[in-house]
Amino acid sequence: MENHRIAVPFAQLPEIGGGKAASGGANLHPVSRPSPAGLTTFDVFETLLVRCVTPHHEIFDRLGRAAASRGLIPCSAHAFARTREAANHRARSLHGDAMCLREIYADLAAALGLSAEVAQELMALEIAEEARALRPVESARPLLAGARQAGRGVAFVSDMYLPSDFIREQLERHGFWEDGDRLYVSHDHGCEKRGGRLFAIVAAAEGVSPRAITHFGNDTAADLRGPQKAGATGRLVTAGNPNRYERALESFRHETDGRAAILAGASRLARTSIPAASGRDQAMIDVAAGVIAPLLTSFVLWLFQQVEERGLKRLYFLSRDAEILMEIALQLAPKLRNRVELRYLYASRLAWNSAVSGPDTNPHVWYSVIYQSATGFTNAELLERVGLEQDQIERITAADRREWSGTRDRTILRTTLEGLQADGTLRRLAERNKELVLDYLGQEGLFDDVPHAVVDVGWRGTQHDVLIELQRERSVAPAYGLFFGLDLSGSRWGSLRSGFYFDARRHAAENAGEVHDGPWGYQPPRVPEELGKVAPRELYSLFEMFCAGREGSLLGYRREDGRVLPVTDARRPAEVRAWNIDRVYETVAAFVANVDLDETSFLNVDVRPALERVVDLLWQRPTRLEAEAWGTFPWELGLGSSRCTRDFAPPYDHRYIGTKLGLDATLKTQWPAASLARSNPVMLACKTLKDGSAYPRLIGKSKAVVRRLVG
Repeated sequence: MENHRIAVPFAQLPEIGGGKAASGGANLHPVSRPSPAGLTTFDVFETLLVRCVTPHHEIFDRLGRAAASRGLIPCSAHAFARTREAANHRARSLHGDAMCLREIYADLAAALGLSAEVAQELMALEIAEEARALRPVESARPLLAGARQAGRGVAFVSDMYLPSDFIREQLERHGFWEDGDRLYVSHDHGCEKRGGRLFAIVAAAEGVSPRAITHFGNDTAADLRGPQKAGATGRLVTAGNPNRYERALESFRHETDGRAAILAGASRLARTSIPAASGRDQAMIDVAAGVIAPLLTSFVLWLFQQVEERGLKRLYFLSRDAEILMEIALQLAPKLRNRVELRYLYASRLAWNSAVSGPDTNPHVWYSVIYQSATGFTNAELLERVGLEQDQIERITAADRREWSGTRDRTILRTTLEGLQADGTLRRLAERNKELVLDYLGQEGLFDDVPHAVVDVGWRGTQHDVLIELQRERSVAPAYGLFFGLDLSGSRWGSLRSGFYFDARRHAAENAGEVHDGPWGYQPPRVPEELGKVAPRELYSLFEMFCAGREGSLLGYRREDGRVLPVTDARRPAEVRAWNIDRVYETVAAFVANVDLDETSFLNVDVRPALERVVDLLWQRPTRLEAEAWGTFPWELGLGSSRCTRDFAPPYDHRYIGTKLGLDATLKTQWPAASLARSNPVMLACKTLKDGSAYPRLIGKSKAVVRRLVG
């Protein structure tokens, strides 16, 4: 910081892209014909232009890596980036508002002992990196267009150390600059926006009163209060500022070697590229860009890494949960120069499992279908899972409607299925379904001699088990399974699958192939309490909503013109489109289009801690608008004829109070925090009291009142 540390004289570092009086800078003489409608000025960085990474200091890390690869620096890329940041602060302390890139590199050269030639090369490299990283903020274009249509003059005002000519070139490149526009940069005039002086200079140079200036920018101090100090009007435009999800992601940039900064930058670009029709719509876009897209894109990047490591030639994305994953993969494959074949495979428990599973043939799949995956289904609904037709179910359940409508006691279901197994009904159903399933799988290449894997969300891999059993019958190599997450299971094929976000089997044995006492001779492995926390089961529904498809679930197959075609539930597409699922897909596609990567970007880097942070933010602290947008997702309940939908996170109502009073009333929600955020003030007060010392006394008194009222 002291003068004797400057190893390279200031004068020996030439300007790049124009000096302090560059052609892109302000002309201090008034323009000949000031606009009678006034002048509109715009901040540049984070208002009209943003980097594809956030925070902007990540550019210094990228510069450090580029400089290290060229042998220009005597230290690590990380050390260079931190020294470059420190040089900013030291140059400002020496040169104040007149600081430009040349002063910064004079200090940097002194700190690292660089020659003038190397410092010059690094300056050019930084400008090239900035140019490569800059992107337009699409949501700002209407503001600029509105000012021009109103007949107002347009000028750009920036507090920035980069050369004025470079800034103008970027405005031209991204379609913001027109002939007659003006650019004012702080280092050209020795003052910044926040003090108001730069706006006074703009007014004098443009020949207008400061009161005729309306300025748009993203910073409260510089772009709101700064114009006000000069007598102009300031308007905040904050779309280019990182939101809470992007700030959470960028906080992991060092731990992830910059990858989390890439995800944060893509999120910002995606959400600012899509016009929101309302606050609710903006909340949907924010979550899709800041949580869902980073999460699912990271999963798909992991898939491509698995393809390379395992020598896979084909990936099958299972309907419906993998529909959005397939869309992401199709976008990413060209960027990664990956030529793996990507296919979409229609699959469902209902269509597949009865083809191979039974209490004596595949107990793991059977038990998972009937019990582990059946929470909330009635006994009658579960009969459809074994392939029974509706008229058969009606005959079986007519005698005892009450027990068949139960969702907990499975005694009547177990007894009935044992009888159907004994008389051969289940075997005949399996044989009938198996022929169609086998023909469909053969048609889609699952019996080809090609290394392949199936892609699904999770959680126990029962459909993967079914596929392997069918492939074994054809004596072909089994498919590998690639899952978003894996829970503990009793599968004997556990070694043929991997999980991305979590894999509970990494922390406990699979008990693969073991048969335990229980219904039909099978019991799933017991999960110790401390291991149960490994698989975030409370988030399963949330992840399934993130992967919601636009098609209905697969009901079965049919033959037509020599091909086997899927039969899907026709009700689902209208339900999810009414909720606006197309907005989610649009936002995710925009994220993938803007994610800045190459074929090695995410290799051997664990971004899951950053992803966990944004998932936790949404799960624990959704805003009211986020809760309204995502809590109204149409969640499917029931099977077959009894199928219906309800809100994913309905607001708490009288049933919540009834439950707390010990009455027989329940409110089913997949997302408690969102239900609370959607609730009225009375429910919020109840929750607040519940968390405080007054809650037990209130509940005691309330119970007494209720008992008196009900006699």
